[in-house]
Amino acid sequence: MEASFPMNPKMNLILSAGGEYFFSARLTGHDTSYAPDGDNVNPRKDYTFADAKAAVNQPTWRPVGVVGISYRLGG
Repeated sequence: MEASFPMNPKMNLILSAGGEYFFSARLTGHDTSYAPDGDNVNPRKDYTFADAKAAVNQPTWRPVGVVGISYRLGG
C-alpha cells in the first residue's frame, strides 16, 4: 500500500506500508544445523528446530513502513 501527498509543486510526501513473511528454513551455525523436517546435522541432544528458531528470535512475519520525500527536478 502506498500513498503520495503533495507538499508543494515539486515535492511529495510518500508513505508506504507492507509486510515481510519469513518461511521456515534450515538454521546453520557452529558445525550444526536444524531443519523444520527434523533432518538435523550434528545436533545437540534434546535440542530441536523449535529450540533453535526460538533462540534466534526471528518472527514469522513483521510489518514494514517507509516514509520518504520525492523531489521533482527540472521544470
